[in-house]
Amino acid sequence: MSKQSSAWGLLAALTGLNVLNFADRFLLIAFSTAIVPELGLSNLQFGLLTGIVFVIVYSVFGLFAGALADRVHRGKLIAVGLALWSGLTALTGLAKSFTQIALPRMLIGVGEACLTPAAMTLLSERLPASRRALATGIYYMGYPLGIGGSFIFAGIVGPTLGWRGGFMILGALGVVAALLVWFFMRDPSRERGVGGLPRAKAAPLSQSYHGIKAELRHNRAFRLTLLGGVFLGFSLGAGVLDLLWWVHERGYAQAEGQKLLGTLFLLGGTFGAFFGGAGADWAHAKFGMGGRLKFLAATI
Repeated sequence: MSKQSSAWGLLAALTGLNVLNFADRFLLIAFSTAIVPELGLSNLQFGLLTGIVFVIVYSVFGLFAGALADRVHRGKLIAVGLALWSGLTALTGLAKSFTQIALPRMLIGVGEACLTPAAMTLLSERLPASRRALATGIYYMGYPLGIGGSFIFAGIVGPTLGWRGGFMILGALGVVAALLVWFFMRDPSRERGVGGLPRAKAAPLSQSYHGIKAELRHNRAFRLTLLGGVFLGFSLGAGVLDLLWWVHERGYAQAEGQKLLGTLFLLGGTFGAFFGGAGADWAHAKFGMGGRLKFLAATI
């Protein structure tokens, strides 16, 4: 297998894991109409489960996970994170109260934070710079595919196995995937060093954090990108109660609402992710430095 085909194969595998990542993350929302009444949750409690409870841990540990991805075998890091979040997803299916469902949701953020830093650095090493935006767009197709897939999965599995069975099945699939990643995902630069040379000694973690501070202080594009991500998170958070509203106030059947929301995410999100990646690479080739940012500004 050529290096190029191997790199695109790695991209396909990592995109599949990202699909599983977002499917696990949004399965709680996909089953909201069953979980909220059974556990007696208020809208505030459900909002906390899908927002602050998960996001704070995910965000804080994400910095640590990124530093780890600079220092350890990234395939092994992904496997450990995947096994952790998948096991906790299965455990979520046993919850009987707000506290019992909140604790695994918090820790799921620890596992999921390991995937993207490791995945992005693996892809940046294996793919040419002229195709990195397209590769990123394909990787982030896992976002709409995972979200849409979670709703459709819930609509198919829910009527027979219930929400608890759905969480356990998806968790078990993730544990199997983690074993495959542990044994088969390679990280050549960490296994033998860059260019076949011995691996260099890893720099201390403090160096990574000093580097982040320097980027925040001096890199305006980096600051604006982070700010854009924050506002994107606000818009996504506003939709966590959509299914509850559709079913309780607009009269949709639960399975009907799940499948319809899933289809909307699949169609719109998949097109947007692929178009965004391909378009950004085109803009970079045409306009050079800053082309990708100009494309982003034009499409927002």
